[in-house]
Amino acid sequence: MKKCLLILMASLLALPLMGQKQYVNFDLGGGMQSFIYDLRLGASATKSLGWSGDLKYVYFFNNHWGAGTGVGMYQYRAKSKLDGEDVHLLFDEYNQLEYYYTTAYHNWTERQRLIDVEVPLMAYYEKTDLMSNASLLIGMGGKVILPVSYNYQVTGGYYETTGYYPAYNLTIDKLEHHGFGRDETPYKGKLGSNVGFALCFEMDLIYWFDNVGLYLGTFGTYGLTDMTKHNQLLRDEMQRYNGMLASDQTDHVSLLNFGFRLGITLPINRPEGAVLGF
Repeated sequence: MKKCLLILMASLLALPLMGQKQYVNFDLGGGMQSFIYDLRLGASATKSLGWSGDLKYVYFFNNHWGAGTGVGMYQYRAKSKLDGEDVHLLFDEYNQLEYYYTTAYHNWTERQRLIDVEVPLMAYYEKTDLMSNASLLIGMGGKVILPVSYNYQVTGGYYETTGYYPAYNLTIDKLEHHGFGRDETPYKGKLGSNVGFALCFEMDLIYWFDNVGLYLGTFGTYGLTDMTKHNQLLRDEMQRYNGMLASDQTDHVSLLNFGFRLGITLPINRPEGAVLGF
């Protein structure tokens, strides 16, 4: 294993010496960067804006075609709102009885945020005769998504919980120390997360100066992986609040982004005196 890693590192370090055109790109940007999910009792699920930053390396096999990788950091945000009644049939261990646990949500609002590291592997094509002093770089491929910070915060609304015991035809609605009653607590906490995979594309218009390029571009990512486990109630019978995206209110949470960015390109092994990036 160590031998393989040493060979890979030596190969990467040797790439600039191989004489082919290469780019090092750095950019900052942002746009609509949010989650894709449906709420079982949802009044709304609103997508939000986020920021991004990328550092990439592109190696060209000829004047037009190349491949690249790098590392980026992205922020994803969303807001959810619940209205309606949620009913589950549970078992009371203490009394050895089944009962119906009902939660009535009233404008219950929660915000979610994910910050992740994304590692792309992409194929590139550069159109070098676009116009004077400019080229167009287009990339498509996939990404590995590594969550860094994944959390939620309740920002408004309330809910009421009741328990109905059919064996006694009894409804309990005001017994807070047993989890029945009204709750307006502004809960916040962390969400468990999975490593994700996504499809991605990017397109950059590069304007070339003597030894550097300045580019304006667009990018997009479509997540293929469910980022969260959904095996618990939003607010369970033990009075624990678990967050909407980690509860049975959702069955799949993936990522989606589309935005714009501004960056610089540092060329390596560019022909002497070349105006464009070829």
